[in-house]
Amino acid sequence: MSTETTIPQPVLLRNYRPAPYCIDSADLDIILDPTLTTVRARLALRPNPAGQVPGAALVLDGERISLKSIALNGVALDNGRWTTDSHSLTILDVPQDSFTLDLVTVCNPSANTELS
Repeated sequence: MSTETTIPQPVLLRNYRPAPYCIDSADLDIILDPTLTTVRARLALRPNPAGQVPGAALVLDGERISLKSIALNGVALDNGRWTTDSHSLTILDVPQDSFTLDLVTVCNPSANTELS
């Protein structure tokens, strides 16, 4: 039986780069429940001149969150415009000027044993 442990690797300042988008405001409506918390978020975003890569996708981090709906500038996004994995939501083809993103997500706080 192996007792191998993973040694955390340092995150170096030289590896950081500015985010491609700035969040100017975040309006949150949170309905707390021990096993099914719902979060409605409206984010006002814009490209970050210091980090913008033309055509860059918008990537939002999050773990153990289930996406229920997503809209860009008030229009629901088709499944082909976004993807999710266990750690993030990626939205493709976002506007290259200011825009609003509306998200509805749910999570189970009781299952968060890592306190993340």
